[in-house]
Amino acid sequence: MSARLDPSRSARFLYPGVSILVVSESPGHLAWLAEFLCPDFATAPPADADHTVILDIDTARYLDLWRRGPDPSGTWIDCFALDSGAVRLPRWRSSPDEIVVFDGEYRVFCIVTPDRRTIRLVAPRFGLTMRNTLMRVVRELAMIAAERAGALIVHGAAALVGGAGLVFAGPKKAGKTTLLLHLLSRPGAAFVTNDRVAVTMEEAGGAALRGMPTIVAVRERTARTFPAFDQRLRSSGFHAWSTLDEVARRRRRQAPAQRVWALSPTQLATLLGVPRVASAALESVLFPRVTGARGGIEIRRLAPSEASDRLRHALFRAHAPTSPVGVLLAPSDETTERATRDELCRRLADRVPCFDCALGREAYEEADGAELFASPTTTTR
Repeated sequence: MSARLDPSRSARFLYPGVSILVVSESPGHLAWLAEFLCPDFATAPPADADHTVILDIDTARYLDLWRRGPDPSGTWIDCFALDSGAVRLPRWRSSPDEIVVFDGEYRVFCIVTPDRRTIRLVAPRFGLTMRNTLMRVVRELAMIAAERAGALIVHGAAALVGGAGLVFAGPKKAGKTTLLLHLLSRPGAAFVTNDRVAVTMEEAGGAALRGMPTIVAVRERTARTFPAFDQRLRSSGFHAWSTLDEVARRRRRQAPAQRVWALSPTQLATLLGVPRVASAALESVLFPRVTGARGGIEIRRLAPSEASDRLRHALFRAHAPTSPVGVLLAPSDETTERATRDELCRRLADRVPCFDCALGREAYEEADGAELFASPTTTTR
């Protein structure tokens, strides 16, 4: 297959343990995917890979698939992991040698071969929404490979602050994004990831973190906490489904405040004026929580047993019996049992300092917040 590949319409995306060839007749979709995924993923010239993902923009074929209708069994299949659970999509009528599901939110059909080596995405010829499904497929394949290799996929943000690799782990509305923006405003900080991070144990001891790119959801209240950032955000014209170049070619206008802004990782780093980095040694894990009380930032080191329990509840699919999900998991793939994940959490808590991070109402008035987090000690501000 590699001999027939056009470098302008195909590219390989590499994540530790997996290579994914993406083919699209539109170079713009490939450019967007590279801008979104890199540097967490590396790119390479097109060649044979572990998986091939084909983006087929074809309204006639899309309508033909639509007319087939849902599978008579009424089956819904887990497809993509999100922080609140798996995205479940309806199975569609198909031949015995393929699995077809329909993503109605983004208007894309996913056609998957039984061995999960080839995934074809069929979308109509309008809008950019299919880019989200394309990104999810590539990312899910990377997550499956990372977990198969022993990584923990943590629901958390990550940054380099004062040269230290930090992970901020916890559920939605724990304050991860606001804390991340606060720390990235400091000189020398670098952005890794905003919502999920792959953590691996190092043979020589310690642990390492690597970004797993996601759309950045910035709530209006978070943006208004940082007035200069809020102004740049509203005048940027950014949206997660566009590249920086595509936004620059459009006429910009001042956008009204929104309940939630959707940005790509590169767009967030651009607004903050910070670099993106793919990986780092993991120096500490913090579990932020918004207290609503008066005060600034209070950090308390956790005992390994308490830290291990916090980590277990901060994993993606924390309560699922197995780690990978659904339609992209080949029958031959091994799953990660909950007991194995628990043991990995215990090992991580023994190797890396973990902290409870209480965020009071004045937490972001501290000008030297970066120095606070770069010091792995029990500290109150």
